[in-house]
This record gives sequence, structure tokens and C-alpha cells, in this order.
Amino acid sequence: MVDIIIQNIGLGPAYNIAFELDGDFYFFKDRLFSDIGFIKKGIKYLAPNQKKQSFLTSMTENYEEKQEISIGIDVNYKNSSGKAYYDNYTINFSELKGLLQLGTPPLHAMARNIEKIKDDIHHITTGFHKPKIVIYTKKEVEEEERAMLEQYEETKKSMEEK
Repeated sequence: MVDIIIQNIGLGPAYNIAFELDGDFYFFKDRLFSDIGFIKKGIKYLAPNQKKQSFLTSMTENYEEKQEISIGIDVNYKNSSGKAYYDNYTINFSELKGLLQLGTPPLHAMARNIEKIKDDIHHITTGFHKPKIVIYTKKEVEEEERAMLEQYEETKKSMEEK
């Protein structure tokens, strides 16, 4: 899975961010890269360190085609005093050729664990699993704390005697 991230790494805000592509590709079935909202219309404002992140494409679909894609992106923007800036970036999927990942990405692991929590809650709410609930009164908690404190004092006293 490949994400696209647009981030303001500068110390000040970026205004009127515009993107110009020197090519295009279908990133998902019949959707062109140039049709993504912020690519097409730009971004009015990005605060320092603010980012926009979105799923871009899956390399498991049309892998051979996608690894041949190389697109230049010209980025124009202004700072708070109106000074214009220009940068050029390249999306080149051939750089991903042969890369593998060991382990599970953290976001995937979190999503899987949230699914498990959802299933557990579903089992509890539907009665599939009945939770074991132990209820203590305030008096019982105080008695337990007092007993633990007495045991601690006895242990401390016996340690001092040795």
C-alpha cells in the first residue's frame, strides 16, 4: 500500500499550494491521480508541520504497469509575507521494486486489535460470553487495605528483628 503525504516541513505557514503534474496514472480502478481533490484544486493553507495524508494506490494491483510510472510534480506556494516558492518532486514507483517488509505495520496491527476488541464487546453485549463481575463495597475495600497494611507492618517488624 502506498500513501501520499503533503506536509509543511517549514517553520511558517504555506499558502495557496498548487500542484502541476507532468503525467498521470490510474491510482485506483478508473480514478486518475490528477483527480484527487488537493492535486486538482490545491491547498489553501498548511500550518507548520501540518500534513495531509491519503491512500494513493495498492501495488498488488497492476504491479507491472505501476512500477513503470514516474511522474514529476511541481509545487508552488507562498509564505505569510507573500514570497513565492517552487519545488519539484518525483513519484517513481520503480523505486519500490523488490522491497519487502518484515512484521506488521503498526497501523495494521492497531486495526486488527481494534477488530478483536469490537468482537469481544459484541460477544459480551449479545450474551455470547458472560463477564465475571466482582463487586466490592467500600467497607470491604477498606478492610482489605487494613489487612494488607497489618501484614506489611508484621513483615517489616520481623525483618527488623533479624
